[in-house]
Amino acid sequence: MKRDVQDGLPGLKKQNLRHADYAGRSVQELFTSEQLANAVVKEINYSSSCIAFNRGNGKFEIRTFPPLIQFSSVRALAFADLNNDGAPDIILGGNEFNFQPQLGRLDANPGYVLLNDGKGNFTVQEEKNQVSI
Repeated sequence: MKRDVQDGLPGLKKQNLRHADYAGRSVQELFTSEQLANAVVKEINYSSSCIAFNRGNGKFEIRTFPPLIQFSSVRALAFADLNNDGAPDIILGGNEFNFQPQLGRLDANPGYVLLNDGKGNFTVQEEKNQVSI
């Protein structure tokens, strides 16, 4: 990680010649107060995979997907009425392999189908006749 940060901020290399120096310093020790004051801070306040229903007038109802879906990232989805009940079901795909090797991969999503009960409640379709390749 030291190398990644230094590639973006070369000035840090002179201050932290050894990894031990870098590892032992706080953010306040690595950056000046002016740099910290001008830094862009980004926050997240919701990390679950979910669906948002537009209820109109700028109001949305958020429903979190079932726990099984939360084990890995959701990178793609499609809607289709898979069981011909008139309600759109969701096909989910995931995984992401384009991280640096030291960060690992997001590879716990084999793909899922969420069946809609017609009221916007989704359940994971049971795996039947699973085939391993």
